[in-house]
Amino acid sequence: MTVKPRQPLTLIDLCDVIYSAGHVFDDLQCTREDTAEFLKVGSVNAIRHNVIGHSGDVALLQDLRDVAAFIINQPCAELDAAYLCALNSTITRSGPLYPGRLRSPHQHIGVSTNYGRHEPRR
Repeated sequence: MTVKPRQPLTLIDLCDVIYSAGHVFDDLQCTREDTAEFLKVGSVNAIRHNVIGHSGDVALLQDLRDVAAFIINQPCAELDAAYLCALNSTITRSGPLYPGRLRSPHQHIGVSTNYGRHEPRR
């Protein structure tokens, strides 16, 4: 039996993760198919035309794409604060006010989801 070499992970491999994260955490309104098209060719035309009044989808997908690309291109052996800050620093369009900087508990950092507000325990 021959074993095929493992192919490198690509953005399109992470389409379901990107789409689900955008949908659950940031109310992404475009379709999974639009998300896949964006990841394959970078086209935002379908997103802009299909999602009237929800212009944040483009910025969100660009940020999620950048996060996924960071993970693919700079995998970590150990998940630590430095890696998480570097990962967070790629979210420049739709996310934190100060990308890549640690925040303190008194800032009440959290995210609104389809299931309600989520704030990590302190």
